[in-house]
Amino acid sequence: MAVASIKKVEFYVHNSVVEDVLSILQKTGTCEIVSRQDVDEVDSHSTAHLQRIDSLLSETRFLLRFFEPFYEDSVPPMARALGERPDFSVEELASLAEKTDLLQLAEHIRTLERRLIEIRSEITQIDSTKAILSHITELPYSLELVSRGTRFVGGFVGMLPVEQIAGWKQAIEKNLGDAGEFFIASYEEKEKEAWVALFCRRDKEQEALDLCSKYGFSRIEIPDTLTESVGEELLRLETRRESLLKEEEKIEMQASSEATKWMPTTRALSDYWNILKSKYEVLSNSEFTDKTVIIKSWIPEVAVPKVEEQLKQYRAVLEIAVSDPSPEDAPPTLLVNKGWVLPFET
Repeated sequence: MAVASIKKVEFYVHNSVVEDVLSILQKTGTCEIVSRQDVDEVDSHSTAHLQRIDSLLSETRFLLRFFEPFYEDSVPPMARALGERPDFSVEELASLAEKTDLLQLAEHIRTLERRLIEIRSEITQIDSTKAILSHITELPYSLELVSRGTRFVGGFVGMLPVEQIAGWKQAIEKNLGDAGEFFIASYEEKEKEAWVALFCRRDKEQEALDLCSKYGFSRIEIPDTLTESVGEELLRLETRRESLLKEEEKIEMQASSEATKWMPTTRALSDYWNILKSKYEVLSNSEFTDKTVIIKSWIPEVAVPKVEEQLKQYRAVLEIAVSDPSPEDAPPTLLVNKGWVLPFET
C-alpha cells in the first residue's frame, strides 16, 4: 500500500461553460473540488505561480551559465541564435518538468562550482606566494623569522629603491648595530628596486620599521604558514599546486559529463518556464470580468493528463494551472494498493 502523489489544480473557466466543466470533473471520479470562487483572487494566485516560476528560472540560468563552457553543442552558435532548437510540445515539456528534480540538480552543481572556485582561488594564492619567494631564494634563514618571528627576534621582507640601499645600510648599522641584520637579494643594475629583509630584536622592531620607511621601503607580508627555508616552501607549494590542478581536472571532467547529460534538458525547461511565466503574467495583468470563475481542486498526479484530455474541447475558454501543494495546504490522502494485493481485500 502506498500514498499517491496529489496535485493542486486550478481551472480558470469562462462562466458560460462552468457547469459543463464541473460535470466533466465530477464524472472523472478523480477530482476533489475544493472551492469555486470569483476572479478577485486571480492576481494572488498568478503572483504565487510567478514567484515559483521565477525561482525555477533563476536555477536554470545558473545551470546554463555553469554548463556553457563545458558543453560541446551540436548546433552551431549562429544557428542556435537564429532559433534552431529541438521541437517539444507543451505536454512533453510539462512531463519533463515533472520528472526532473531541478533544485536537487542545481544544489549538486553548486557544490562543484564552489569547489572549483576554492581550488582556483588557492592556486592564485600559491602563484602569488611563489612569485614573492622567487625573489628571496638566497635568504639565509628560515621564513619563520619574517612570517611569524620568534620570542626574541622579528623580521620583515620588502622592496627598496636601489638608489636608497647604501643610505639604508648605513642607517641600520648606525641605529641598530648588533641588534639588527639586513639581507639584500641579488639584483641587476638596470632594476629600480631590490628585495631586502631586515632581522632585529623584538624590542627594536618598531624602530627598525620607522627607519626603513624613511628610505622608501615597501613591506611585503609573508603568510604565517611559511616557516621552513625558501627552497623547502617552494617545493611544498608546487606539490600542493599540482595536487589542486589534478583535482580541478577531475571536477571539470565531471562538470563536462553533467553538462552533456543535462544541458538539453535545462534548455528545454528554461523554454517551458518562460512560456508559463508569460501565461501567468497575462493572467495577472488582465482585466477580468464577472464572467470568469476559478475552480480549485485536488487531483492525483497520475490522473492529471486524463483530466486535461477530457477538457481539451474547452481550451479556448479555459486555463489550467497545475502545481504542488504548498506547506500551508492540506491535500487529501489517497492510498494506492498494488495489483497483487487486490485478491486479498474484502
